[in-house]
Amino acid sequence: MTMTNARRVSVKVWAPIAILFIIIATSKITTAVNARWYTSCVDNIEIITDHSAENTSKPPEDNVGTSTAATAPVISVSVSESTKQQTAQSDGLEMSKPNGCVFDKCEHDAFIYMLVPFRNRGQNLKRLAFTLTTDAVQARWSSLDCICLAVGNYDDEVTGMSASEALLEWKGSQNIVSLSGNFSRAGSLQSLLTDENKLITTAEDESLLFIVDTDMAMFPGFLDDLVTSTKPRLGYVPICYSVNDSKNWREGVWRDGGAGMFAAYASDLRRVLNNKFPGANKLTHGEEDWMIQHELRHNSVDYLNTTRHCSPGLWHLPHPHVSDWTATVDGMSAGPTVEGNGPYSDEAVAKLVAQIYVEKVFFNLPLSAPCRRLASQGTNWLGKYVQPRKNHNRRSRR
Repeated sequence: MTMTNARRVSVKVWAPIAILFIIIATSKITTAVNARWYTSCVDNIEIITDHSAENTSKPPEDNVGTSTAATAPVISVSVSESTKQQTAQSDGLEMSKPNGCVFDKCEHDAFIYMLVPFRNRGQNLKRLAFTLTTDAVQARWSSLDCICLAVGNYDDEVTGMSASEALLEWKGSQNIVSLSGNFSRAGSLQSLLTDENKLITTAEDESLLFIVDTDMAMFPGFLDDLVTSTKPRLGYVPICYSVNDSKNWREGVWRDGGAGMFAAYASDLRRVLNNKFPGANKLTHGEEDWMIQHELRHNSVDYLNTTRHCSPGLWHLPHPHVSDWTATVDGMSAGPTVEGNGPYSDEAVAKLVAQIYVEKVFFNLPLSAPCRRLASQGTNWLGKYVQPRKNHNRRSRR
């Protein structure tokens, strides 16, 4: 064999190997870049102490000899230049922030409406908006320009931070709808979606609605899960991780027994429920979530199938409950508790949220056995009042 022929054989042998090596190396680099991109928002979160808010009325619990109280950490987000450009348009907004859902600069497919029933839990609403912001600035399938916070605000009697004050730092659009009468969770949703309120400003089959309580937190990864799991004619009922002890996030459970947080496209809620929610006149805690889910799946005229799985980015933060929402001004204080979460302390919850961000718990939160089972059930999941839907020939409103 001549030297030239030997070289040709060598090239034929080694060229495919070299190409394969390049593909593998490129794949690893891409994976590393994607992982770094996904965690960039969390890496930029800083915990600082706001000395201007110090309370000098009592000594700190861990150091009684001092004259100032220990302050709760304030969570501050330092974002990249691209994120600064994304949020700069809303800087400097005061109490006169425009009221209405605006998506003119949204460059994604889904216009997201966060529907929040609200009554006098301003600190909770502010924390919800903050966690939503930290998720939105790193989300792949959404952004602040694609999210509107829609608050059904029962404001006959206002105590503490108002809804408007709670959203002063929120950079997306908002629509706060004033509601009268006693607080009703399902009633708030029904009121928000009346045609008179004109909440939905985009095509209903492009408008993703997520019903969420003020006591929730949305950590990085949840928005992408929400957008990819909710489709036209397919709803999503995520299972949240619920913390029982504000001093330790590990004292929590996957709340597979509840279905209060759920997502569906506006066109589907109109098609199946005609925007009339079961339990709209209910004034007590519990059951209305399952009533709604039952009606969505088992409506006699039309239906909406839903999927359900555990979402590590969706958390329920600890707070006391009262069985009768009419008994207190905020549904938490000065009333009989129905869940033993202990005395409510906003400072303790603020520290808890800071700890969750620092430890990046939402990236490796262990799943429970029910979580693992649900992952394979698709639309055939079971729940209170909710069974897998049989394929009956039923008349549709379509």
